[in-house]
Amino acid sequence: MKLTNSYIVLILLASILTIPFTFGQVSNGILEDKYTVNMDSVIDYFQQHAWDINATNPALAQRYLDSASSFTNKNNQTSSLAKILEIKGALHLANSNFKEASLDYKKSINLYNQTTDLQYRSGYVQIELGTILFKLGQYEEALKFYQPAIKLFDSADQSNEAFGKSLAYNNIGLCQMYLNDYTSALSSFRNALDYRLPLLQPDLIAHSYSYFGTLYINAGQYQEADSVINKGLSISGLLPSNIWYKKLQLKKSQLRILENNLTAARPILDDLNLSVYNNSEAALKDELNHNLCKLEISSQNYSQAKIYAERGYTEALALKNHKEALEFANISKEIALKQNNFQEALRYAERISLLKDTFITQSSAVLKDLLTMSGQMVQAEQENSELQNTTNAYSSTIEDQKGLLVASVILILLLALVAYIVTRLNAKLNANQRNQRELNLRILAVINRTESLIISLGPDGVIRVINKPATKFFKKWINVELKAGDILEEKLAGTKALSSWQQSLKKSRTVPHWKEISQFSVNNQRLYFLENFSSITHRDGTYAGLVVVSNDITKEHEYNVKMSEQNSSLEESNKAKERMLSILAHDLKDAVYSAHSLSELVLETPDEFPKEELLHLFSLLHGNFDKTKSLLDGLLDWIKTQTGGLEIKLVPFNLKQLVAEVFEACYEKSVSKKIKLSMNIPEDLVVSGDREMIKTVLRNLVNNSIKYVQPETGLVEVASHINGNTASICVKDNGQGMSKENQKKLFQGPGRFTTEGTAKEQGTGFGLSLCKELVGLHKSELCLKSKVGEGSEFFFNLSLAHKNDLSKKQLH
Repeated sequence: MKLTNSYIVLILLASILTIPFTFGQVSNGILEDKYTVNMDSVIDYFQQHAWDINATNPALAQRYLDSASSFTNKNNQTSSLAKILEIKGALHLANSNFKEASLDYKKSINLYNQTTDLQYRSGYVQIELGTILFKLGQYEEALKFYQPAIKLFDSADQSNEAFGKSLAYNNIGLCQMYLNDYTSALSSFRNALDYRLPLLQPDLIAHSYSYFGTLYINAGQYQEADSVINKGLSISGLLPSNIWYKKLQLKKSQLRILENNLTAARPILDDLNLSVYNNSEAALKDELNHNLCKLEISSQNYSQAKIYAERGYTEALALKNHKEALEFANISKEIALKQNNFQEALRYAERISLLKDTFITQSSAVLKDLLTMSGQMVQAEQENSELQNTTNAYSSTIEDQKGLLVASVILILLLALVAYIVTRLNAKLNANQRNQRELNLRILAVINRTESLIISLGPDGVIRVINKPATKFFKKWINVELKAGDILEEKLAGTKALSSWQQSLKKSRTVPHWKEISQFSVNNQRLYFLENFSSITHRDGTYAGLVVVSNDITKEHEYNVKMSEQNSSLEESNKAKERMLSILAHDLKDAVYSAHSLSELVLETPDEFPKEELLHLFSLLHGNFDKTKSLLDGLLDWIKTQTGGLEIKLVPFNLKQLVAEVFEACYEKSVSKKIKLSMNIPEDLVVSGDREMIKTVLRNLVNNSIKYVQPETGLVEVASHINGNTASICVKDNGQGMSKENQKKLFQGPGRFTTEGTAKEQGTGFGLSLCKELVGLHKSELCLKSKVGEGSEFFFNLSLAHKNDLSKKQLH
């Protein structure tokens, strides 16, 4: 059906275009007006149809337009051809074919300038040329197209003048805003609004208010942003179904998120999410998904945020909008990191790296087109030289024929014709020179402002183009200054760079395009670059040189290495936990089986056991249960430290009171081994920390010391020392101590290392690991000093607090 409609349009276009040639002599003025009206209607319909086809088959849409432009050109319909070329340029721009778009736009401008009543339309085309540079991020260069376009609308009718100038001012304001010149941007947006208000079109006015909202949000002026957004939403005649009404609602939701008013933002975005996707409003989807991601991330609803980010990524990729896809991939990576899901973050990092590679390749392709255009300018310069030689030849002919001018009228007419040809050749020469200078300046401005390193070489190895970043890099890398006109191999002679460049030049004669990741050492820093090599050929296919575009990917490389190391560390940690759980399961199994056997023995023959033996059996049973309880308590506390289940609550507390409570809890064990407990802590020493966590740490450390000191002669001391704004807390004993080899094993993980006490006490392997984690939550470190036969000393630091910070309950 689409193909049939397309051919009908072409037939209709052809029939209408033949009207002036069939009835060209009838009623000159009337026929011309009717023809113009009919032609405009067909082109409007044809434009809409081409856009519809472009959504599914861009190549077919361009073929239809090529057929139409060929027909109008053949019949010398200047204004119609200019309009069709303008449509072709717009389609190329929508498909990111920047070079083709600029060529069609330039032809269109030349044709519009040949008309008497449509010269103002060259202003619209010039705005589109600026938009090409805007999409490449060259805002200052885009302004050079937008600003002159304003005057081109002076010759338009009132409606086109107002619309065209407002469009130019809005684009100027956007460039100024992205250049952080908010004052100038505000002035430009106000000029645009002044032109749009008399048009009485609600959607155009709402369009302007949305720009005001964006400007104020970017400038951090949220109150002003709220005011203009509300003004835009209250415009008379602006319906909620209008796309610019929804655009203002998106700005409002963005503002509420920035103000952390998530309750107000959510219903706005929920309604828009339903409306935009029900109506397939593609122009709003990117901003909607961005705002939904920000809302859910702010609400810590990471799973839903991930869904919106993935949706935005998929839609952007389908439209080949790699820049937007890259932003959504970065959001997904940020969510994974917030969830401590390093493996998923690594996958997103790899996706980002691929997208950046694609985006860099696209940018490199555009830059290559610009450099190809530079080559075309060189060819134009050669044509200019030939034109100049021809001009000189004709001028010489005129000089030779001066003596015959009086004798022959025929020769006078011939020389007049020659003079006319010379004038035309001179005009073409001057125009080519102007265009060449203008394109040279624009290309140099673009490539010098990019961060990429760009070098273009001729077939003889002579540098044709080299941008400033590339010049600076070679100076830092091998201390060689390169410039256009240098022979590269001569400049690199005797340096480490010569061999690789010789190989690349040789390879470019047989391979049209390839990529390499190269490593450089610059000022004792290791850098990584993604290099894109593209050979250049003449129109006849012969070799013309090499273009190299290099991009610094050092940060991406280092991030990928870091993520890989974290992944390896995570795998090692998981293996350690698996070993710990295996040891724990074995210990629990022994304790439970032993308890089961004892209880089964008593239950089978309860009357055969005397009271003393029963008490002994129950004592053994109680010991098994006590060991099991210790294992489970240690496991639960340690799991909380690993899963974030423990929340630290910093409060000031009296350290001596806390140690007294710990001694009271350990009193029974110390008495049973006849061990002395001692403390050396000032009465008024107040520290800051989580009281219960520090109590657990000290209890485990004191119990550990009791376990390894000798009965009757053992001594366990808790002391403190002031170091500036911190207090060092030490638990010291005169026990058996430990070797350096065992000290290294001590903190390798729970259940990894444990030994019997001096009274055959059994350990769980959790105590010291738990202490290390709890001290770590206080931004400190549990340290150990020990020698075999001389005892052990565990110590850590806590911040000092003031006595006045204690509550009345703590004071008493």
